Amino acid sequence: MNQLLTEPAPPTSRRAAPIARGVVLVLVSLGMIAIGLWLVRDPDFVDRVDVRNNSGYDLNIDVTGADRDGWLPISVATGGGNVTSTERVVDQGDTWIFRFAYAGYPAGELRVKRSQLEHDNWRVTVPAAAIGRLQDQGVLPGP
Repeated sequence: MNQLLTEPAPPTSRRAAPIARGVVLVLVSLGMIAIGLWLVRDPDFVDRVDVRNNSGYDLNIDVTGADRDGWLPISVATGGGNVTSTERVVDQGDTWIFRFAYAGYPAGELRVKRSQLEHDNWRVTVPAAAIGRLQDQGVLPGP
């Protein structure tokens, strides 16, 4: 009979395989946890965004990024020259697009580079063209 079939393997060869499997299992688990944490990380935020509204309309303000992957409502900017502040706004990246509307009527959009927002201390002013669009549609400001 062959000697390999009758003699047991040395004890070290039996222990190496389960230890190696355990190490691989731990490494794979840590990798999966790292990927999971990366996938569910919180978005970046901007501390505050101010909107100045010189119109008589209380405007709904939404924002999105250049890829337009979804609109985020940020505030209702009260009219009369008021400044409405919204804290902790999700960072939209290098290009921010603000959308203005009143009572379901679209008033227009404003595209602003991040560098311009930073220069303006994160303050935008509702464009006169947006107000003009509402007026052209015959929409009157509410009481």
